[in-house]
Amino acid sequence: MPIDPRDFLSGSSLSLDSSLVTASMTHALATSRLDPMKGIGIAVDTGLAMRSLFTPTTGPWELGLRHTLDAATSLTSLAQLRRPYDALSASSAYEPFKGTISSLAATSGLATSLSAVTIPSTHALTAFCGPELALGPTIALGGLDTIRAFQSVVPSLIASARCVYGLESSYRDLAYGGGAARLALDAGFTGIAGLDALTKGVSSLALSAQTSWERISANPSVLTATSLRIANTPAIEVYSATQAAGAITLPVEHFPPTDTEIEDVISGYDGSFEERLSACDQNLLEAYRGGVTAVERGGPDWRRQAMVSFRELSTHVLHKLAPDKAVVPLAARSELDEKGRPTRRARIRYIFSEVAGGELADFFESDLEAGVQLFEVLNAGTHRLGSRATPHQFRYIKARVVGLLGAMLEVRGY
Repeated sequence: MPIDPRDFLSGSSLSLDSSLVTASMTHALATSRLDPMKGIGIAVDTGLAMRSLFTPTTGPWELGLRHTLDAATSLTSLAQLRRPYDALSASSAYEPFKGTISSLAATSGLATSLSAVTIPSTHALTAFCGPELALGPTIALGGLDTIRAFQSVVPSLIASARCVYGLESSYRDLAYGGGAARLALDAGFTGIAGLDALTKGVSSLALSAQTSWERISANPSVLTATSLRIANTPAIEVYSATQAAGAITLPVEHFPPTDTEIEDVISGYDGSFEERLSACDQNLLEAYRGGVTAVERGGPDWRRQAMVSFRELSTHVLHKLAPDKAVVPLAARSELDEKGRPTRRARIRYIFSEVAGGELADFFESDLEAGVQLFEVLNAGTHRLGSRATPHQFRYIKARVVGLLGAMLEVRGY
């Protein structure tokens, strides 16, 4: 009988049977060979079934601790979310779901990193009052709250995987479906060229997140040099990129699913971002507001105006935070252009060199490339982009700017 991942959790239990996870993933892989969409969907649901174990618990201290311990025991099970990537990623039949399976593998990578954490044994709970929790053999983190903090990244990664699956499922439905959907696609209603470019960008971004977490898994001690916000950024950025791709290319009924927790995070970034920009350079704030105003007001030229403003803003922030005189002495020859100036890659690597041992630098480079691609599609326009951006489009266009540049400013002390 097929296993429903939602049956893993009973109403009163916070435990998870890893054998059920194994069985569900095996079922997902078997199903995917006959129906890729359904099979990958089962794998996504398996992650969602475990999500509640990593949601902070309110209530008595003892309950919160027990919740954290049970979450820690589930990390090994979450590592199985890499199985779809290992089994399916090389097959062209699963190309429409590259982003989803890479996102699941990224969750697996984080789980592998966190599984190195040593939690006090059950018999010591009554005496537990904040001893250090070892992360790997050579370093220590400062207490239970630290473990809870990094575990809170897990739900974001699972939610971003679900969002990517929603986008890629819509793409597959429209590209391979019949009837009205097929006619709509042929007519350009969904902007097939833009959709194809943006979904490939999302897949590439998800793959970069996966690669970063796999590298961190090999040396989890680098997490101690990473703030919670920066550790959470890959999941938030993949989610925002996915929502932006859907918002500007898909009919409303095909939009990717939203996630309340990530939406709250995105909403909270706006105010701090303007403060960071202003602290760095007041002119940067004016450039950002110019792009935002172009999107808000609309008009026949709003796409070009917004794209120019946001691209120039990205360039100015890069050069401000990674000036030539600081980057050139550290850059490899291949990271300098024909005039001896640092490439965009060199500047990104400089900015994030001290974050997670530099293991997230490649992700942020991919994130910037995906952002630029979004602006280019935005400028080209599609049949779904009218004389004014919809509120949904506006939210995620802005989120792409705020998420990446805000992370740059934070790690450089703004």
